[in-house]
Amino acid sequence: MEDPVTLVIAYAMGVKESSRIEYSMFKKGCDTLNADTLDKWYKVVPDLKKDFAKNTKLHKEVYEFAYTFSCEPGLKTIDKEMACALWPMFLNDRCSFLKLWLKFIEENPIKIVKKDEWNMFYEMVVETKGNFNNYKDEGCWPLLFDEFV
Repeated sequence: MEDPVTLVIAYAMGVKESSRIEYSMFKKGCDTLNADTLDKWYKVVPDLKKDFAKNTKLHKEVYEFAYTFSCEPGLKTIDKEMACALWPMFLNDRCSFLKLWLKFIEENPIKIVKKDEWNMFYEMVVETKGNFNNYKDEGCWPLLFDEFV
């Protein structure tokens, strides 16, 4: 999955896990997005892409949703490969140090990314405005971040 609009749609549908999308969820998404015909879907998808790129509240909500959505059924964490695939989808244009972070995660012996690490990385990007020169070691960051810095 390279296009975050898929996750925006799943978020609008209220999908809880990626392996299960029920008709009622699909219907909810159609109602929420006012897209009950194929023609309307063709119009909605480009608008969703634009809204996702500009609406910081939606961007953060879908980012947080992506973590839970990507968890394997019965698990509460995602493996680092999944996290490394998702981070660029959300933060490529917002974080100048993303490649360094991904390299660090890939070389780190961790096998999973915890939800607090996932959410706090987003907060770090927001706080630094995506520029590592703006990083201030004043916050309460997860240990993984201390190792990265």
